[in-house]
Amino acid sequence: MSQNQRQLRNYEVDTLANLKTIDNASETTRIWCAEQKTLYVYIVAGSGYTANDKEVCITGAGGDTRWVGISGIYSYLTDMINEILPIEIFEDGAVPPSELAVYATTHHKYRDFTVNDLVDTPVYKRSDVINPAQAKVIMIISGADTANEETINFEISINGGGAVSIPYESDGVVSTGTVTKTAFVSVAFGTTDYNIELKRVAGTYAGEIGVIAIEVG
Repeated sequence: MSQNQRQLRNYEVDTLANLKTIDNASETTRIWCAEQKTLYVYIVAGSGYTANDKEVCITGAGGDTRWVGISGIYSYLTDMINEILPIEIFEDGAVPPSELAVYATTHHKYRDFTVNDLVDTPVYKRSDVINPAQAKVIMIISGADTANEETINFEISINGGGAVSIPYESDGVVSTGTVTKTAFVSVAFGTTDYNIELKRVAGTYAGEIGVIAIEVG
């Protein structure tokens, strides 16, 4: 297996230089670049995107292909395409603290959820997580402040399994822009690549929630 194939399988490269050499990606392939702290999507017809080694990068395939930042430090996204953001998965405690301020101040870095919003998306793993047994949702209060004991509820299903409830209850007033987490719940992940269906269900808090990632342990 070639280096490029290994990178595509793992959805992660260490450096910008490595990202720019990949020549066998397909449309909508997403890869995390650790040096850039950015998740990029592969665009085949990308002539409208000017490469700057930040939000937009060239690819090893040349021509009109581009890597376009969709999450992280260098995001090209506008509000119009915020809804396609992927959800990433981290080991317990491994969400980079340096990135939370970016999520908290930039609307383009997280996936908005309103009540009854449903996302069925591949989850892009930041690390080699083997058969985790529990999960929590990392989110930002992106609507109005929450009141004391207001609730925010999710349901999560892994690889088509039964939905499991993930509840959250605010402890005092939680201000807009605050990054917070639910408690862990037991979830059967298995050892294959994860496809996660995440749904926000009714709770007493009616504002938007920005989901940053799913943390597992």
